[in-house]
Amino acid sequence: MRRLLSSMASSSRIVFSQTERAPGVINFAIGTPGPDLIPKKAIDAAFTSAISENQDPLMYQYALSEGTSPFRKSLAKFLTEQNFSYEGGAVQEENLSATFGNSLGLVTVSKLFAKPGDIVVVEDPTYFLAGKMFQDQGLRCVRVGVDEHGLKVDDLEGWLSSTTVRPSLLYSIPRHHNPTSRCLSQDRGDKLIALAEKYGFKIVFDDPYSLLTYSQNVAPPQTRITEHVISLGSFSKILTPGLRLGWMIGG
Repeated sequence: MRRLLSSMASSSRIVFSQTERAPGVINFAIGTPGPDLIPKKAIDAAFTSAISENQDPLMYQYALSEGTSPFRKSLAKFLTEQNFSYEGGAVQEENLSATFGNSLGLVTVSKLFAKPGDIVVVEDPTYFLAGKMFQDQGLRCVRVGVDEHGLKVDDLEGWLSSTTVRPSLLYSIPRHHNPTSRCLSQDRGDKLIALAEKYGFKIVFDDPYSLLTYSQNVAPPQTRITEHVISLGSFSKILTPGLRLGWMIGG
């Protein structure tokens, strides 16, 4: 119980540190939208409308773990309009599952596709909480560097060809990488998928930032998703983190 309370307290400090800020300070160490960007009135109105229009008490019942069909249909349409695709075609309802945000989505993926003792390849550097999540699942991390074009896929290929050890997962932030801000080039993304097919591992794209691309000088998003790719997205960056709502695209 003491360990549980200690862990909860630590998590609470992390959450608190992401919700408070000193006046006039923009904290670039964390990935939260500014309070002035959160459309509170619109969200309030949407909740009120949804509750008043839906008279079915089942809306408060347990739901399917992958999310309701209307939600996934709407999400599939939205993602397809944003140039996401699955196996070269439109994202379909059956390709999607709802998540409680990318962090819990990542935990879910690591439990489904890896077991304690397995290896997960991560970028160096990477999202500061990712290593702790994998460690908690009993996974071992192998680090591969990044440069101005994202993950050094040639270095990854060199490591894979020099060892009989095979990773179960590769974790990458392909767009506006946290913390370097780099984007994975299309050529490297295609080669990475080819390596996943050859060596039999799953790529986990932690991709909450693709929809925050504003410059015309940035290459198109790395949104090619195949049976070897799981893409995690979230409304935390484009709407508000407090909803704890995201999605997983995969076959």
